[in-house]
Amino acid sequence: MAKNGSPNASAPKIFFRYYYVNSSTGEKSGTMLAECKWTAADAGGEP
Repeated sequence: MAKNGSPNASAPKIFFRYYYVNSSTGEKSGTMLAECKWTAADAGGEP
């Protein structure tokens, strides 16, 4: 988080990439892209 800062009200979106790995063969899937939005309620704040 130090590199890009923490999510907050002015920057609520978090983007990340991931992929699945077949544990038998080591084959990787294509890269998946995802996005989520941070809210104060998610962080344990008031709803």
